Amino acid sequence: IEVRVDELIEVGDGRFVACTRMVGEAARDAPYTQSFAVVHRLRDGLIVEADYYLDRAQALEAAGLAE
Repeated sequence: IEVRVDELIEVGDGRFVACTRMVGEAARDAPYTQSFAVVHRLRDGLIVEADYYLDRAQALEAAGLAE
């Protein structure tokens, strides 16, 4: 499985939203793709908190960036 970053959005105040996809193959060579977004909080250059969402819009709303 490969994790690909499709979009990286800086929120400010040490937070950013990473919109990502896991891509790979399941049993019997069936393709597998799962999209998700993560709201990360950084402190001193390290990720100290990560909230995962299966929906990009929910992650943006949680970060205060509702579309």
